[in-house]
Amino acid sequence: MSEPELISMHVQRTAEVPFAAYKRQQAALARRRLYPLSAFYTLYAILVLAITFSTKHPWIAVAFFSSGCAAWTLVEYLFHRYVLHGRFPPGKGLIRKFLHERLDPLHWDHHACPFDGSHISGGLKDILPLFFVAAPISFLFPVYTAPAVLAAQYKATPAKSGCTTRCTSLIPGSRSFDG
Repeated sequence: MSEPELISMHVQRTAEVPFAAYKRQQAALARRRLYPLSAFYTLYAILVLAITFSTKHPWIAVAFFSSGCAAWTLVEYLFHRYVLHGRFPPGKGLIRKFLHERLDPLHWDHHACPFDGSHISGGLKDILPLFFVAAPISFLFPVYTAPAVLAAQYKATPAKSGCTTRCTSLIPGSRSFDG
């Protein structure tokens, strides 16, 4: 098998493709999908932190941002457990339609094809609707509080996904990208 075939993003898992090579290729695909998300969230975090540091309460902003990073694990677990693992039946109304069409395939496809790098994490189109609701609501509070927490939450999401795909693709015998 030639080297370019191992690098191709369209390598299918067959008997001829070693599992380790397939998993590395899928991890690279997953990381590539995270780049736009990481750039967007980083710019948002920088913008929020720049605004918060121009207030009279920069240390409170640091505390809220830090608490957002610390609380992210709990938020991510709860969202993963109760939202992404929930099944949203089709129904009438904008919210039910959104939940069924966006959240069901977002995560269940990952379980159907756990090694497929295109299903490890959501892309911008999956995350932006939630962002455009949560970000404006956070600004109902002082900029150095809820917006700082939300910026930390958003920044932690691609960081975790990137670390998970990178680390588990390098661990010998690891059979999955994340738990």
